[in-house]
Amino acid sequence: MEPTETRDYSYFISIPVYWLLISRAAWRALIQLIHKPHLWEKTPHKPSAFYALSEAVRESVPSMVAPRPMID
Repeated sequence: MEPTETRDYSYFISIPVYWLLISRAAWRALIQLIHKPHLWEKTPHKPSAFYALSEAVRESVPSMVAPRPMID
């Protein structure tokens, strides 16, 4: 094989690692489903800049319009 051909197959090394991580996540999810069925692990997010500003600042800036709900 030439060096250019071996570069294309280098990701094969990471496949077993991926399988191990996915397997661990699946087992963890199954154990949590059995022991804590109502647990919801949420990802913490920072609040939106719109809601972090005070009411006076939002009213003074005309471009700061409240976000529309995503309901059709």
